[in-house]
Amino acid sequence: MSPHCVWIITVGGFDIRGIYYTLATKNDNIFTLTELVTNGKGEWLVTTTLDEITDEYYKKYQQQLRQLGRRIWLEEYQKSRKGKEAEKEKSHQEKEAVNEKEIQRYCQELREKEKKEAEKEHQLMEERRLKDKYFKQLQEKDKKLAEKEEKIQMCHYQLQEKEREEAQRKEYYNFEIKKKKELEKEIQRLNQLLQNKDQELIESDQKLKEHLQQIQQYEHLKVVSIQEEETRAGQEKVQEIKLLHSSEEDKELQDVKSAPKEDNSKGNEMHESTQGCNNDFGKILDETVVESTNLKGVHVAAKNSFVIHGESTQSINWEEYGIRITIPQGAVLPSNTVQVTITALVGGDFIFPEDTELVSAVYAISLSKPFIEPVKLEIQHCVSIETSSHCNYLSFSTSINNQPPYQFDTVDGGEFSIGNRYGGISIATFSKYCIKTYSGRRYQPYSIPGTSSSRARSHTLSSSLSSSFDGPCSTSSPVSSSSLHSSSSSLSFDPLNTLSTKNEVATLLTLADKPPIKCYHSQVIYEIKRQGREWLMKFFVSKYLNALIEYIKKAFRNVEKSIEVSFQFKDDDGFIKLCFDGQCPRGWSVRPHQDPTRVRQIVIDEYGSMSPPRFPECLITISATPGEGAVKELSYPVTLQGIKKSNFEKMNIVLTMGDMQLASAGTIASNTGSISLDDEERKSAGEVLRENFDTLSDILAAPNNLSAIIMSLYAKKLISDTTATECMNDGRPVHDRCASLLFALKATIDGKPQAMIILIEVLKNTEAFKEIAHKMDLEISYRNYTNP
Repeated sequence: MSPHCVWIITVGGFDIRGIYYTLATKNDNIFTLTELVTNGKGEWLVTTTLDEITDEYYKKYQQQLRQLGRRIWLEEYQKSRKGKEAEKEKSHQEKEAVNEKEIQRYCQELREKEKKEAEKEHQLMEERRLKDKYFKQLQEKDKKLAEKEEKIQMCHYQLQEKEREEAQRKEYYNFEIKKKKELEKEIQRLNQLLQNKDQELIESDQKLKEHLQQIQQYEHLKVVSIQEEETRAGQEKVQEIKLLHSSEEDKELQDVKSAPKEDNSKGNEMHESTQGCNNDFGKILDETVVESTNLKGVHVAAKNSFVIHGESTQSINWEEYGIRITIPQGAVLPSNTVQVTITALVGGDFIFPEDTELVSAVYAISLSKPFIEPVKLEIQHCVSIETSSHCNYLSFSTSINNQPPYQFDTVDGGEFSIGNRYGGISIATFSKYCIKTYSGRRYQPYSIPGTSSSRARSHTLSSSLSSSFDGPCSTSSPVSSSSLHSSSSSLSFDPLNTLSTKNEVATLLTLADKPPIKCYHSQVIYEIKRQGREWLMKFFVSKYLNALIEYIKKAFRNVEKSIEVSFQFKDDDGFIKLCFDGQCPRGWSVRPHQDPTRVRQIVIDEYGSMSPPRFPECLITISATPGEGAVKELSYPVTLQGIKKSNFEKMNIVLTMGDMQLASAGTIASNTGSISLDDEERKSAGEVLRENFDTLSDILAAPNNLSAIIMSLYAKKLISDTTATECMNDGRPVHDRCASLLFALKATIDGKPQAMIILIEVLKNTEAFKEIAHKMDLEISYRNYTNP
């Protein structure tokens, strides 16, 4: 150890009471180690002071202890003689050793205590973490419980609402049931009244029928007996004259001659009277025939006559135009012959009851002599009867007018059956007959069997609303409550006052079933524009009636063969659409004139009700261009959409370049030649244009109308360059230019009557000329169709 370095070790201290205590407050075992170093001048300096128990402190402490022990040992060794000092040193070392142990023990206890405190603090932190976790779980549980409570309250509220609604619904159902029971009682009461009235009408009708038959038989027998008596009286008188003339002498011959002269004059007067009666009857029949054959304001499809002899049951089957007549045995006397003349009408100045639609042709029927007994008349209609309730929508109508307009009234007693497109009725008198349908739903409280009805029946309110009969059914006109009230003085009731509201009456008077659908027919013809190069395909659509089909064929009589498609529309207000989706082969083109190429059902019905009847059409131009690689034959599929129950789902256009190939069944074909107009049609086109000169001139003279139409006419090659230039010259008066244009068009149409169709199309495309164009189109159709 250096003599210039001194270490001062300070351990604890004592208070005045002799109790040991530490200088530090944080630890009980605190030692302070101070190092003093002297310089050459005898000054001491404090270099290091250690007052904390650390590893460095222990190192310094042990090092000082060792140095101190070594120094003491050296001193004791050098001063071995000094025993007391050695013992003191020894005791001091022992004390140091004890202190050292105490220090180590204290440090060990201090470490253990710090370790326990650290563990305790860690435990506290763990407990705090667990408490926080538990508290968080408790909060989540409280939240879930709150949500469950809220859901329970919501379910409870919904349950209360449902119970309230259920109570209201139950109350409403009870009210409806009570109301329904009251309504059923009222219906039963009305049914009973209607049945009673129906029975009275049946009995009255039966009496009228018997009375009518008796009158007819009496009149017929009276006429026959009068004729026989007159013939027999004339023959007897002639025989008496001959006998007198041969038996008397020449002397009395003059007297006998004077008597026969008087008798002969009387016989001649009788014969002339009888002959006059017969002539008058024949004149009446002739007038009836002339009336039916010379009807005004109608469009005739065809006319035919049939001779009926007085033999067994005979029938007239003119199904080509949709009519059949069955004449029972006894309707014609064995010695008589009756000529039946039928005229099929497809249009005219007809007036039908409101909310009704014509679904058949109109047939004007006349007889040379009346039938003794009623006969059965059957007429074709275009309605598809699928349920027995559909029969309630159809009824027969007749008109007795001799001059237009012809007012048609409903006839009771018609019979219609499911799946049959002919309706039958028993009649005793003939006039103009047809079948109509109600355009909307209607209610039939009952039906009155007519004088020719095959069986008696009645419809009640309940049977009309729920009918399950699938056999033949009959129809009659609807009878209102007011008519029932006025028909009998002993029976009076007013349904409008017995029911609570008008809506209930409307509910009772409305059928629950869906109205029947109609059947339609389409026909395809071709007009050759250029032989073997260009065709105009026309797709006509009409109601499916044989009379209309034959009328179209007759109107386009130059068409040798064309496809016919029968169909029904899928929807109530549907359409038939022609889809040209296929790829044309090389050298061919198919160009529809409108897009989409379709015709709506409502348009067909509106056109069919026009006079003369018109038929919607779709126009398609088909062109063939020869060249290298061009296909000679065209087979182009056309799909039909929007229809059902059709005999064809797809058609094929089959044409041959250079000529026209007729198609077999299921294929469209056309005529082999162009449609040519005869002299009568050429004359009618020019006359129609001339008759409308004044109207066209007035419209052309209006501002901007002349200039608007000239270029369209020039583009269609209806007028020449010179005419177009003259009409566009503003220096000339407007009326002069209009006259020049009209005379130029007249010259064009006289030379080429087909140009009239192009002229009408041009006029229709201009708003100012649409009305006159439509009128001219109707006049052309009227002249061509009624004068085949």
